[in-house]
Amino acid sequence: MKTTLVIVAYPLVPGKVGGVETYFKGIVAALLKQLPSRYEAKLVVGKSASAYRDFWCDNGGNASNYLVSEAFSPIVSLLTRSYALGKAVCFPGPLREEIDRLNPNLLFFPLTVCVPFYPRRKRTFPVVTTVHDVLHKVKPAIFKSTVERIYRAATYRRTCNDTDGVIVPSRYTQTTMEHFFGVGREKTAIIPYGIDFSLFSPEPGPADSAIMERFGLRHKRFVIYPANTWYHKNHQGLIRVWKRLLSQLPGDIWLVLCGQIFDPLAAKSELGKYRIMHIGFVQQSELSALYRRSHAMVFPSFFEGFGAPPLEAMACGAVVISSRKASLAEVLPPAYPLHFDPENLEEMTVTILRGCIDEDTRNKAVITGSAFCRNFTWQETARKHIDFFDMLLNSTQGNET
Repeated sequence: MKTTLVIVAYPLVPGKVGGVETYFKGIVAALLKQLPSRYEAKLVVGKSASAYRDFWCDNGGNASNYLVSEAFSPIVSLLTRSYALGKAVCFPGPLREEIDRLNPNLLFFPLTVCVPFYPRRKRTFPVVTTVHDVLHKVKPAIFKSTVERIYRAATYRRTCNDTDGVIVPSRYTQTTMEHFFGVGREKTAIIPYGIDFSLFSPEPGPADSAIMERFGLRHKRFVIYPANTWYHKNHQGLIRVWKRLLSQLPGDIWLVLCGQIFDPLAAKSELGKYRIMHIGFVQQSELSALYRRSHAMVFPSFFEGFGAPPLEAMACGAVVISSRKASLAEVLPPAYPLHFDPENLEEMTVTILRGCIDEDTRNKAVITGSAFCRNFTWQETARKHIDFFDMLLNSTQGNET
């Protein structure tokens, strides 16, 4: 008899959840390829993610095991997201019924919180949740929305209490989970994200030149920063440092920002005065080309639960200049030469300058980074997930006997 693994991803909205969506795609694709034959995988998503059917089937998922929810409200904006998640938290019954019809032996929530909640008294199977970060606890001032603060306060602690096993992507996230929610280390598994080396590679892609042309970068040298403009990504600090650097950098190097705009930046014309441009949201296939063609990749974030972009850039052979805050120290090689404290603008300025003009340092960064990033594969990430699933299933069966 097969073990039914139900992957629950109701809140997934393509292109809107940053690194969490990267994790979702990476782990689901790898699990579909590596799950032992004793497992049968099923996926349930909201209507906003119905386009993931092709992704599921292309990676070996059975089309009949892909369910688009009728009970979870569609998400098309921040307002409808708040409504859908609030409804799921307050009235979880229809969602639980939907999941129960899939006859799960194990529930896996890969998107940080259990939506819907599944108290132990209402189930006979274990629940696993991947908690990517606890940003709202570490940087509470970022969350200006009362609705968002209430939602996170209600769901994170309940998730920690109701979940049998918690997967975290870094030691830093495990430490913060233990500190803020009392989640014991015996309940958690530290499993870093993987990198898609078929996509992130130093080998030029056939579309690289066309991508550079489309973004107006074909004849520019540039430093790339890929991040949505959330406060903790520290765009404003980077822009201040870049203005300081203009007189010390070669006159043809630009700072290129990409990602969705949530917290506003200066006007395009104002940014242009300082050789800064924002090119909007880019697909991962385009991002890999940007890494390959960049003079350097800079990552000045105050906070990450993991921090995949520096590793992705290293895999493309880019010079990576990164913050070492939060989990980012865990995705940089030992004795890496180009890291800084993003709250120290002087250190940040000096490090970015070295990463742009010191050839010996640049070469060392590329060599050490290219080797180090090879430690992060989705195959290994999936293997560790499966081991954790097996452990929880065996523990549950042992308790029943």
